[in-house]
Amino acid sequence: MDRRVSSGTTGRLIGRWIHMSDRDEYSKVILLFCYLFCVSSASTIGRTAADTLFLSKYSASQLSYMYLPQAATLLLVGFLFQKYCAKLRIHTLCAAVIVIVSVLSLGSRLLVGFGLDWILPVIYIGYDVFNFLMIVCFWQFATAVMDQRKAKKLINWVGSGGIVGGIASGFGLKLAVKPLGTENLIFVYAGLQLLCLLFVILIIRSLANPQTSFATAPPSAKPGPGSGEKKKQTGGKTENALFRQVPHLKYIAIISAALTISLTLIDYQFKTILRGSLQNEEMAGFMGSFYGYAGIFALLIQFFVIGKVFTKFGVITALTIFPFILLTGSVSILFAPVLALAVMLKGSDKVLGDTIHSSALQLVMFPIPPEYRSKAKGFMDGVVRNGSKGIASISLILLSPILTIGQFGYIIVALLVCGIYSVFRVKPLYLQMLLSTLQTRNIEPQEGELNMLDPASQSLLTTALHSGEKSQALYAMRILQNIPAFDLNPHIPELLKHPAPEVRNEALQYIGRKQPAGCESDLTAMLACEESAMMPQALIALSSYGDDQHLDLVGTFLESGRVELKAAAIAGLVKHYGIEGMFRAVGTLKELLKSERESERIAVASVFGQIEIASFYKPLTSLLADPSHRVRIAALQSAEKLTVPELVPYIVPLLKSSRTRQKAIEALGAYQDNVIIPTLLTYLQQHDMLAQYIPRIFERIGSQVAFDALLERYGETTSDIKGYVLEALNHMKMARLQAERKTVEQIIISETERYWQFVAHTEGLDGIAQLKTVEEAAKDIRFHYVSLIFQLLSLLFDNKTIQAVYNNWRYGDARRQANAAEVIDQLLEGDLRTRITKLIEPLPSKNQLPDAAVEKHLLALLASESGWLKLCIAESLLSSEAADRWPQAAEKVRQSMSGEEIEQIREQAEKVRLLRRVSIFEGISDKNLSSIAELLMPETAAPGDAIIREREAGDAMFLIQEGKASVHRNQVYLAQLQEGECFGEMSVLTGIPRTATIIAETGMKLWRLDSSSFYDVVLNETSTAIGLMKLLSRRIRGANNKAVQTAKETAFPYAVDAAAASETVPKPVERQADSLDALQSLNSETILRRVFLLQKIELFSQFTQEDYVRLAKMAQDVALQPGETVFAEGDEGDAMYGILSGSIQVHKGEQKLAELAEGQIFGEMSIIDGEPRSAGCRALTRTELIQITQEQVAYICFQRIEVMKGMLRELANRLHTVQSR
Repeated sequence: MDRRVSSGTTGRLIGRWIHMSDRDEYSKVILLFCYLFCVSSASTIGRTAADTLFLSKYSASQLSYMYLPQAATLLLVGFLFQKYCAKLRIHTLCAAVIVIVSVLSLGSRLLVGFGLDWILPVIYIGYDVFNFLMIVCFWQFATAVMDQRKAKKLINWVGSGGIVGGIASGFGLKLAVKPLGTENLIFVYAGLQLLCLLFVILIIRSLANPQTSFATAPPSAKPGPGSGEKKKQTGGKTENALFRQVPHLKYIAIISAALTISLTLIDYQFKTILRGSLQNEEMAGFMGSFYGYAGIFALLIQFFVIGKVFTKFGVITALTIFPFILLTGSVSILFAPVLALAVMLKGSDKVLGDTIHSSALQLVMFPIPPEYRSKAKGFMDGVVRNGSKGIASISLILLSPILTIGQFGYIIVALLVCGIYSVFRVKPLYLQMLLSTLQTRNIEPQEGELNMLDPASQSLLTTALHSGEKSQALYAMRILQNIPAFDLNPHIPELLKHPAPEVRNEALQYIGRKQPAGCESDLTAMLACEESAMMPQALIALSSYGDDQHLDLVGTFLESGRVELKAAAIAGLVKHYGIEGMFRAVGTLKELLKSERESERIAVASVFGQIEIASFYKPLTSLLADPSHRVRIAALQSAEKLTVPELVPYIVPLLKSSRTRQKAIEALGAYQDNVIIPTLLTYLQQHDMLAQYIPRIFERIGSQVAFDALLERYGETTSDIKGYVLEALNHMKMARLQAERKTVEQIIISETERYWQFVAHTEGLDGIAQLKTVEEAAKDIRFHYVSLIFQLLSLLFDNKTIQAVYNNWRYGDARRQANAAEVIDQLLEGDLRTRITKLIEPLPSKNQLPDAAVEKHLLALLASESGWLKLCIAESLLSSEAADRWPQAAEKVRQSMSGEEIEQIREQAEKVRLLRRVSIFEGISDKNLSSIAELLMPETAAPGDAIIREREAGDAMFLIQEGKASVHRNQVYLAQLQEGECFGEMSVLTGIPRTATIIAETGMKLWRLDSSSFYDVVLNETSTAIGLMKLLSRRIRGANNKAVQTAKETAFPYAVDAAAASETVPKPVERQADSLDALQSLNSETILRRVFLLQKIELFSQFTQEDYVRLAKMAQDVALQPGETVFAEGDEGDAMYGILSGSIQVHKGEQKLAELAEGQIFGEMSIIDGEPRSAGCRALTRTELIQITQEQVAYICFQRIEVMKGMLRELANRLHTVQSR
């Protein structure tokens, strides 16, 4: 049976009023309203009874002595509450407090009836304690049960329960005090408290999962393996943990303390002035009216002002309103301490303090992590406020005989100024805490530069230069040759003998640029070795000396049988031997230009780049249009070096082909701003497929002029192209380029208006079966609009912050979504904040529209610019059922399309349905699948045809539209494939040889997807590429886990990494305190050690030199003692590690999987998918690691297509290797 409570008619009414779609949530709001109503009413009645009874027996001078024991008692109770409240679940604590308080209240009434005067001071203090416990328990209970995403919008409704309770009890007091008498108000006080218990029970019954809501600690709160290390790092000051986790709490405490002391003094002023004017029942009646009228004003504020204040100004700004009003009133009462001003000042506490200020204080507590929230609230309510009351009490005892009522205003003014100052200090720390609750890590590089004049760094580089490691030697050479103070020349002869050809080639290129003395003999020796692959580069290097004694030797290679040597001889002669060299080379050059052999055309295309003479550009025009993509690539590389404007029209069309696109981008990006930007802008506005690649050229140019020009034309592009424009602009912003704020804000305003126009046409289409694909397409487009707006915000604010906000808003749980919204609230201002806040709120649910209204929206959407959405609508309306419901829209589709186009739509929809079944496309949106579907090529097979053969090169996958096929390996039948299935998908990713033969059993219709086309689409959408990487990573994990279970040992080189280490990365563990300070500014040696380690990671094989340095500077060091656990099985996976020194053991339970040593990498799979760890790791010796998080890698890797492609291929190859074991 469902234990949840129905909201009823009133709940449904309120739910519609405040745009809530979750009935359970507004049921809780109503019950919380009633709960707080009773708490507030009881507080007012109890406080009034206690004040009246005390003042009827004691003088005003004795009142000042009550504040100190009152504060001391509250402080003691608050301390005990904070210490022990976490031991009980909050709903149990609330029930216990209510019962105890009710019983003690009834007991106090009996003692009053016996005429015992000593009980009156006890009641005066005790009822304050009761009220304190009731309100603290309420807010902790409310925080636990409310949906944090809706708290800001609903807290005024919950809080209004307290105000309505104050009004009702205030006016009720005036009517009831005379017939009942002051003493009997205590019965009402106890009855209202018991009524609270009923609402607690009802709220608990309304929760779907009370155990989760009232958990004493979050599931992730168990101590992590690095916790001990963290304590060492902070010097053991664990008592400051609360302030470290909630950095703004200290200033909130100052604000609260300043206000509490001020309000206590104001309360003393108010009651002293009131005591001189009224007595007994007259005083009780006046106070009742006061609380009643103050409550009415507070209710108006709560309903009609508070929401607008929070929306327009934000929570932190709202905190300043009450202190400013109190400051103004206190200054006034300095000069005129009269009852009217005292009433107004005291009334502001009820009207503003109990509404805007109270709600703001509760809201700043919501984002605090649950494990610290109750401690923070207990600290504030129990220690700070009650301690402040104690300070105020002592001040009253000491100062009341000295100061007049008006002179207390000086103290109040000073305290309020201090409180207002603290409010302004809260905002940056509050934002810092909010960001810490989102799933984001530091991706800012640590301070430090590669200062290669440092002897230690040069020594490290020199060692790397002569190491057998190819990557280290190449990196060291590229660094050292750019250091003027370092002489690389003596090292060149040895580098020419390096085992890696890439290193030898780099050394030859250096010789070609620098012509170091004494190398000619080595070069001539290399040229004498006829089989050497280094001969062409050696020939160019020898030519660079321009020595006439080598002229004849170089010239002899014009007749070489190797085309690359001919090309090298041409380049060397033309570039370095002037007219004579050109005269010798021209005949061979013409011969190669006319050649029909691809290899010769490739060679001659490269020559023009090696010559680097701009006037020699004309032959490139035909080479750029060559049928061979290899020739075109070589011509593009030469065009990049020449940067001749006349070549631009020949380069731009090469953006269309995935094979030549990257080189075309590089070539166009090499041009000067004033030459290329005007031309690129014309292509950007043409709205064809070329436009999507133009922003990447601007990014390649990377100047402020390019940045401004691209931003200026943003509004003239289509919605799809805008995503590419913003991606490029944000990449350019990372290079310190700046956007003009007003321009970006105007674009954001325009985009939000477009978003709401689109929403108006699509939100009523949800839940209609015939329009399911339209609904999904519309949802994707809405997210696309929001993504564009957040990318625009990234141009104005820190990219990391905005990205974290977007990711947590879209993919996070309720708490992270709420915190993401709160970051926006704090970060933005004015109209921009209002627009973005509205944008990220959940859309209110809509009742299904009548068919006429739906048809009107469909007609409007058919005129939209989204081709995918129009295709979905057209495909939906082609069904007879949909055509009958919306005949006008269906007719418009039929009229606007030919029969052939309609058939193409149906075929496209069928291809998308087939692609959905392909496992490697899991998680890819239908829109992106549609882009892939456009690249599918039809093929047929007759019975008995071999569609693919075992061990032949694989570069395509197939989907079966019709027919059946059989799978054979080593001529053994394995399985049958039928309609809707696919085969060869791994070949698309890897190009590896086929592992089986597929033979058609019947006549077949198939769809073929080539590898180049696949990468063309997948890499064009970063999110698609990342999703595919995660899928491959999960498959690798699954295969390795199976291998670990079936075998105790494996020779597979990635077994440890994928099956254990890569899945076992802990929460951050950092160096101990003595080492941490040294790392705040990285030295060059540290950076280089990290770079050399990172170069061993195959996933990063496409990194540039700058990429390695940036990632090395982002990484964190980890120091471990022997036996110390780095991470445990089941921990969150969000980082990878490299071993700088020491050794690590990988284990699963008691089973030892592997031992890793210095220079090895583990955990790289975690930066892809973040899956939980399937094994643990611990240090065998004192060990130093570097730690790199997902966010840090994404910051670099997922911005570059070539890097993503390299990572995809590496993952696919690993998976193939695992599955072939």
